[in-house]
Amino acid sequence: MLLRSIRFKIILWNIALLTLVFIVCGTLAYKSLKWNLYRNLDDLLSSRAYGVTESIDTYWEMEKSAAARQGILTATFSKVDNANFIKIARHWVEAESGNPELLNIVVQIFDGRGRPLVASADLSRWRTSTGLPVQALPREGGSFDNIAIDIQHGNRLEARSFVIPVRENGQTAYIVRLITPLSDVNAHLLQLRLILFCVLPLIIFLTGIVGAFLARVSLSPLHSMINDINRITARNLHSHVDVPRTHDEVQRLAETFNSMLDRIHADFLTQQRFIQDMSHEIKTPLTIMRGSMEVALKKVRSQERYEKLMQDSLEQIARLSGIVEALLVLARFDNREVTLQLGSFDLAGLAERSMDELRVLAEAKGIQMERFGDAPVELEADESQIKILLLNLLDNAIKYTPPGGRIAVALKLAGDSARLEVRDTGIGIGPDDLPHVFERFYRAEGPASKEKGFGLGLSLVKSIVDTHRGIISVTSRLQEGTIFTVLLPLRAADSVAQGQA
Repeated sequence: MLLRSIRFKIILWNIALLTLVFIVCGTLAYKSLKWNLYRNLDDLLSSRAYGVTESIDTYWEMEKSAAARQGILTATFSKVDNANFIKIARHWVEAESGNPELLNIVVQIFDGRGRPLVASADLSRWRTSTGLPVQALPREGGSFDNIAIDIQHGNRLEARSFVIPVRENGQTAYIVRLITPLSDVNAHLLQLRLILFCVLPLIIFLTGIVGAFLARVSLSPLHSMINDINRITARNLHSHVDVPRTHDEVQRLAETFNSMLDRIHADFLTQQRFIQDMSHEIKTPLTIMRGSMEVALKKVRSQERYEKLMQDSLEQIARLSGIVEALLVLARFDNREVTLQLGSFDLAGLAERSMDELRVLAEAKGIQMERFGDAPVELEADESQIKILLLNLLDNAIKYTPPGGRIAVALKLAGDSARLEVRDTGIGIGPDDLPHVFERFYRAEGPASKEKGFGLGLSLVKSIVDTHRGIISVTSRLQEGTIFTVLLPLRAADSVAQGQA
């Protein structure tokens, strides 16, 4: 469990990241130091090598001047395969062997064919005492190389060499090689390696401690949240987790979780109320039918009485069927199982036909129905569903409008939407009931509210509007009337497709 915890992962990633950074920085530091040490050493060797060639050439010129004073033709003097030059080279080596500028530097001089002539130290056991491959020498300047030198007892000494050929009349007159041990360079590099290898475990150890502390501090609010969440059950969904004021993702997580709890609590209460209301709605007709049948079975009744009993039972069965059918439709909307049959039609014409279907009910109560807006409103939507929407809004207005009232349907364009308003002069909706009018089975209680339906019509209307990606709102005042306003996109095909995706 610990290996899978976020704390362990934070520590592990912290160690891995800092270790990687340390290795990269240490490698760069090591290579940088090595490059600088070799560059300084190479600068020293090259400067000393050019100094050696200049000094030997000076000796040679002095020899030529002395020969000229003795009447010897200097034109016959050449450094190539010249015994006098070999003597001068040896003389220079003997004279300069104690030069402090050549401390820890071995000077070797070879002839033009790479054969050793003289050296400033005993190189009898050096592997480098053999000849030089002349063909590998550069034509201009010198070349650096690392070499291994065999010394006493089979040991080897790493050294740095610089080889520079000296040319005369296009020929290699002689070759100078300077060799110096890499002991100091290797010692500095070894010291840095030891420091890096000793510091790395310490860095990992300290990183683990710091990572564990940071993980504990960072995750402590999460542990508190986990404890709070474990105490939340279906009976205390109103509870909340403590929100840490960390101003980071943990605080956002706690706030989001509390918001989710509020939504779940609200949905849970709605679901409870829905179940209670549905039980009540179904229980009422069943109780009526059961009571009527029990009364009928107590003694023999007349045919008229039995017919009345059956008629009442059929009304209650129709009521139950209406409730079940409405719930099934709402369930299909909730599960997004309703496939809209989109098509273009005139909303004004559909509103007029819907009003004609319910005009008989309105006239029976002496309610006047009228429509405003003669211009056609072309709407792309599911015509059958929009008709259900209109019929429910109109039926709701007729039920809650007293005799002699008035119902008006207004249509107009509002940008890219069609605006539909259904106004009535009915009993109105109280401010406490207004936020709940679209909830299932919700019906305002009051003495003026005598004609009631199932409390599902407006829920169905809201589902139809939401499926068409529209907006519905309601305003009302008690004893003054109610206005339902619906905004539907004129071209709903794209938005509906996105909503169903």
